[in-house]
Amino acid sequence: MNRKQKALVTGGCGFIGSHIVERLVAEGHEVTVLDDLSSGRLENIERAGASVRFIKGDIRDGFSVKEAL
Repeated sequence: MNRKQKALVTGGCGFIGSHIVERLVAEGHEVTVLDDLSSGRLENIERAGASVRFIKGDIRDGFSVKEAL
């Protein structure tokens, strides 16, 4: 039995992260992406659809992480 779960992907706008996001969305999970866009691109997660929640922030910033969680 697969349950819908929530997932947080840090660096989700990068090459590897965006593929993980796409897979999680395809499996029906709720996905939040936390990325500072220093090397990733927002366009990389557009294919995953509007169901992805995006937060621009750095994992080293406690406020951004709290917002993402």
